[in-house]
Amino acid sequence: MITEDMLKQISNIFNGDNEDSVYNYKTGADLVEFFNQYFNRKDVYENPFQSIF
Repeated sequence: MITEDMLKQISNIFNGDNEDSVYNYKTGADLVEFFNQYFNRKDVYENPFQSIF
């Protein structure tokens, strides 16, 4: 089972929020575009964008 702390760590790595992340920093618009492209979503980025964290 993935704990909330583990999920937060994984998301920080993927989002590029950690200095030692192997991924580049992603904006909210970048993340919406990623999930729309790879997970067949049809979300629209609007500011302010809600976050679960």
